[in-house]
Amino acid sequence: MTVVPNSKSRSIALHDGTLKIHITKPPVEGRANKAIIEYLSKILRIKKSSITIDKGAVSKSKLIAIEDMEAGEFLKAIIELTG
Repeated sequence: MTVVPNSKSRSIALHDGTLKIHITKPPVEGRANKAIIEYLSKILRIKKSSITIDKGAVSKSKLIAIEDMEAGEFLKAIIELTG
């Protein structure tokens, strides 16, 4: 996934096969990472503790893991959210 910090509003979309998340928080002291977890938790209706950032903690490109959710389930949920 690609993260766009300091955005005017939060959003999530698929662009050319890549998930792009816009977050309003700056990439300072983990604020954007925390905001990503909170946003995904809210839109997927899962606990924040179920989401971890496995790779890319200090990069715009990130790899996340979600407990008890397969990649296909995640993709289906994102497609439903983004229309």
